[in-house]
Amino acid sequence: MAETVGPNVSPEALRACFPGAERLCIAYSGGRDSHALLALAVARFRDSGIAVDAVHVNHQLHPDSARWADHCQTVCRAFGVPLEVVTVSVSDPAGYGPEAAARTSRYRAFETTLSQGAVLAQAHHADDQAETLLMRLMRGAGVHGMTGMPVTRRLGAGWLWRPLLDVSADALTRFAHESDLQWIDDPSNADTRFDRNYVRQTVMPLLRARWPQAVRAAGDTARHLADAASVLDGHLDERLAQTDSQDLLVCAVLRESSRPEALLLLHRWCRRVLGHAPSRDQLERGLDEVVNAHAEAHPCLKIGEFTLRRHRDQLYLIPLERPFDAEHVIEWPVPHGPLHLPDGTLLTSESVMADGLAPQHLSAHWQIRFRQGGESIKLSGRPRAPLKKVLHALGVPPWERASTPLLYIDGELAWVCGVGLDTRFRG
Repeated sequence: MAETVGPNVSPEALRACFPGAERLCIAYSGGRDSHALLALAVARFRDSGIAVDAVHVNHQLHPDSARWADHCQTVCRAFGVPLEVVTVSVSDPAGYGPEAAARTSRYRAFETTLSQGAVLAQAHHADDQAETLLMRLMRGAGVHGMTGMPVTRRLGAGWLWRPLLDVSADALTRFAHESDLQWIDDPSNADTRFDRNYVRQTVMPLLRARWPQAVRAAGDTARHLADAASVLDGHLDERLAQTDSQDLLVCAVLRESSRPEALLLLHRWCRRVLGHAPSRDQLERGLDEVVNAHAEAHPCLKIGEFTLRRHRDQLYLIPLERPFDAEHVIEWPVPHGPLHLPDGTLLTSESVMADGLAPQHLSAHWQIRFRQGGESIKLSGRPRAPLKKVLHALGVPPWERASTPLLYIDGELAWVCGVGLDTRFRG
């Protein structure tokens, strides 16, 4: 049976997708499907030159989660496969629901385990794909959403691989029984309050009873739409190439397009920057409330954990602002070595031959402060001007101005990060 189930679980198939791959990591939950994938990988990758290991994510959502992790350790020990157990805390700050929150935590954990070029294999199968399409259909997914789960995609420093997407759940069940595998049945999988469980337990049996080929047809649909999405993305990328930076989108590109194309362009750009796409409603509001807002306005739209903003007729996707104390003062002690700011910014000082800080200021009292209003600076070759106007003239986006580090020397503004040194302090 192992010879006929999941033929894509093989060194040849892995290398065809990921040339040069030397490590295969199995995402092992302890359930039937991932246990079957682990057993297939152990059998087929022996003596292949590709190392096989496993990772188990403990979500801490069930009283028996620690026991399940122990079970996975026992199974992997018997297979002779190294196992890493990653314990996570699931939170849902964006309000997407417990299923999505657990999935986000799980994938973040997977990313931490993947070295450069390593491949993480998941046991998603054909029935999972059909369920995914139905759930996305109910959420109003577009072309890209209805392509379902991809066979491969980037994941952190490595890759994600789903070699069982053309294998039915029934085939995996038969293989698991015939191989005498012992797996964990998570009782939460029977709880139909969760969308996927409802689709699996209630909707799919009805569809298969009426249309026995439903699972296979869903997979065919996903592949057809994946081909269409690939062609569409090629066209959209050509249009987006008119933008100077992949992180920015020129609003004129959207205004020159028909509304349907503008929505698709905005969708494609968001997917490239965020890794996921906003809802249709968010895309519509993005066009109406941000792109087409009054020229003097400073519009913004919350999209998950980001905000869509417009500045100088360019769109930005900015992480949600963290609480910021503009009155915070940070001492920079002598000898003024590298200084880490709370937001992760690293400030350094170094010797230069000319146009640097005058030597007499090197042993002075240094502080990092932030804008309070009323600051001014005189840059080389320019008259003294309010810092607010200088930042505006240099194109610094409004949301970055408040958190721009300011270096004060003996209580006087000497330097502005990204702007320059006040002429009074030059050597």
